[in-house]
Parts: sequence; C-alpha cells; structure tokens
Amino acid sequence: MLVISPDGKTLVSGSHDNTIKIWNLANKTLRLTIKEHTDSVKTLAISPDSQILVSGSSDDTIKIWDLASGELRHNLTNHVDAVNAVAIGPDGQTIISLSADETIKIWDLASGTLRYDTENTDEVNLLALSPDGKTLVTDGDHTNIKLWDLNTITMRHVLTGHSREVYGVAISPDSESLVTEGNDGSVKIWHLPTGYYSIAIK
Repeated sequence: MLVISPDGKTLVSGSHDNTIKIWNLANKTLRLTIKEHTDSVKTLAISPDSQILVSGSSDDTIKIWDLASGELRHNLTNHVDAVNAVAIGPDGQTIISLSADETIKIWDLASGTLRYDTENTDEVNLLALSPDGKTLVTDGDHTNIKLWDLNTITMRHVLTGHSREVYGVAISPDSESLVTEGNDGSVKIWHLPTGYYSIAIK
C-alpha cells in the first residue's frame, strides 16, 4: 500500500510486516518507520493539507498520525474486523472507513469521534470519494457497485454490469464519470450523478 501526499513531498508505505514507512521524496530517504499496528497495514490516506496520515489495519484499528512527526493522535477501535479501506473527505474534516465487519463508518478527523455508523452492509473492500464531496462509491456483493450520498449515507444506486468481482474504481476530477474494472476482463464507464452505464471497454 502506497500513498503520496497532496503536496508531493512525502511517500508513505504500509506493509504486511505491520510497519508504516514515511519517505522524503525530494532526497529519496526514509524519514520515519512506525510500528504501532499489530497486524498488516491494509490502507492509508493523507489529508488534503498534507498534515495528517490515517492508517487502517487487519488489527481492526484505524490510527491517525501527525505526518511530520509520526506522533499518534488517535487510535480508533470501533471496528470489529479488518479495516479494508480508509479515505479522507475533500473537506479535510472527515474519515470514511470500510471494514470486513460489514460496516461503513464516518469519523471526525480532528477529534477521532464516530459520527455515523451503518449496519448490515455487505463486506466492503473498495472505496472512492467524488472530488465534489457528494458521492461515496463502494463495492457491494463484489460484482456490484454502490453509490451513496456522502452527506446522509443513503444508497442512491446499485450498479450492475460486471459478471465477476470488481477490483478497481476511479472517479474523474469533474465528478461526472466513474470507471470500474472487473475480473471479467472489462472496464466500464458510468455517469456518476445518475448511475447510468455508458461505455464498456474490453
């Protein structure tokens, strides 16, 4: 797992050896190694201002770090299974997390408090946020894609079209198009606001 800070100065890697490594991209040197998780680091996100790092792990926790110092700010323990994906909202104030415990949770970045918690979703592994801050995209039963209203966490659309597991999602910078890649050998392009299918590429 790799992520680059929005300011382009820092590379962060997460590993199956439970470590997080923070690299200086300018001189290509390792700046910090953090070993606070007790299982594999599965997912990472950096805040839009490049100040905060968020990590999710198979140890069921989310940790919030000061990116410059590596200081742990908050340890979030509300998930009861592996944290598969985390993202920071475009507002820089919220964290969204997906877990093998079949929940989606939304947290306040500054305080680490839980704002919202879904119940009885499918196990979710994929996550994307639209740049306009309106839409959360997750996988459903692995062949479907779900579009959520990010403000209310209500499901707007379920996109069906892949015949096998979806393992990649991306959203265009204008928040108009969603691209999905499936293990069925196809790439599909959708109109994100409406959920309408537009193009298939094989």
